[in-house]
Amino acid sequence: MYHRRPIPSSYLQKKLHIVKERQFLHLRYHADLTYADIARCCGLSLSQTHKLTQAAMAKFCDIMHRYDIHPLNGEEA
Repeated sequence: MYHRRPIPSSYLQKKLHIVKERQFLHLRYHADLTYADIARCCGLSLSQTHKLTQAAMAKFCDIMHRYDIHPLNGEEA
């Protein structure tokens, strides 16, 4: 019988954090919701929502710059 190794909780927490970051960016910039709308939807304070969204956007921009990808045309420089 095959026994799966348990997935480390740190790995799951990291994956959950990535999903939350994507969700915040999607709600803010794709669904065009305000910080107040996102806070209400996710059960967070306005301050927490703003900080989480800004941190996710900073991380996204850092990755874009690291790989020299320009978001307007999606091409590498």
